[in-house]
Amino acid sequence: MRKHHIVCAVLLSLFLTNIPVSAEMRTFVGKGAAVVIHDDKEGAETLAHDAARRRALTEAMRSLLQKGQKDEMNFNRLKPQLLKGPFPYVNDEAVILSEQQGKMLNVEVAVSVDMKKLKQHLGREGVLVTEYKERKKSEFPAVMVLITEEISGHVNTVPYTTAVVSNYLIKNGYEVLDERIVQKNITQEQAIQAANGNQATANAVALQYGSGIVITGKTAVQQSALKSGGMQAYGANITLRATKADTGDVLATASADGSFPHINAMIGSRKAAEEAAKKAIVSMVRNLEESMESSSNDIVVTISPINYKQLAIIKKILKRDFESISTIRQKSFVGKIAKIDVQIEGSITEFVDKIALRDFGSFTLDVLQFSPGKVDLGLRLK
Repeated sequence: MRKHHIVCAVLLSLFLTNIPVSAEMRTFVGKGAAVVIHDDKEGAETLAHDAARRRALTEAMRSLLQKGQKDEMNFNRLKPQLLKGPFPYVNDEAVILSEQQGKMLNVEVAVSVDMKKLKQHLGREGVLVTEYKERKKSEFPAVMVLITEEISGHVNTVPYTTAVVSNYLIKNGYEVLDERIVQKNITQEQAIQAANGNQATANAVALQYGSGIVITGKTAVQQSALKSGGMQAYGANITLRATKADTGDVLATASADGSFPHINAMIGSRKAAEEAAKKAIVSMVRNLEESMESSSNDIVVTISPINYKQLAIIKKILKRDFESISTIRQKSFVGKIAKIDVQIEGSITEFVDKIALRDFGSFTLDVLQFSPGKVDLGLRLK
């Protein structure tokens, strides 16, 4: 056995010297075994090699998981499919040990894995959700909440539901703009327009304060028939919508009802509104975070001034040289302004940094403006 271990070590050493030097490259070793039936050693080697590769790749994938989190549960569910291939993240592999003891053939395989590519692959397959969710949360500077509230037909200038929504967002790790500062600095007309579906107004107000997500909504509270004992029943309905402040893309919507009986009209109305708001924001945050669990990010890229030939060249370069880009869709080309939808895997900031530092040859792309969902680029000839 000592001789086998020496051979194994030498083979692994030779294998490692052929791997390109990269901070993202790691080697994983897996063991596999198979029974040699009717002297079919070749068939046994194939079975043992496949088993060894699967174990090496399983170890590589597990090294990226957040243990005890949803990542691990997703991996266990998707593991059979993930191990069927293809394996675009495998740089090389080699058999470092193959020995037969009686009818049993034992094989060890060393697999060189590009960890960056593996991480992107697991992200696309819906395995790595914890890290991407937290990263996407951090990429949005803050959430602005703009809700109008009517109680029995009268506008409540200090909405009860705003506090409920804001507090729940804060408890779930979102940065929320102080509602008092917002209300102090925007007009009542702006707030009402934003909350009632004027998306342009809502986006303008949100961007003014550096907000990445704006939640708009409307709450209506009405009293119903008199209950026994002199108590009045109060019913509330709320609708909420979360959008990207820079692009206006709708991220999530929610609506809910609440009711509360009370002898005091103010208390009854407040409790009903708060109950409806709690139901709605719980549903909305669940939907928001599910949408953040993907490694993919959709961003709108505008380029100007540009002609169509230059645009075609840029799209070709982006598809060829930017590994993080999964799809590019032409959105519009009007005058000298091009607008494209780009889906990337991973960090938006890293993508923008690469654009800023990239040498495009005869021209340069300057980053004029950048927000979580939108990048404005200026084309400049050298």
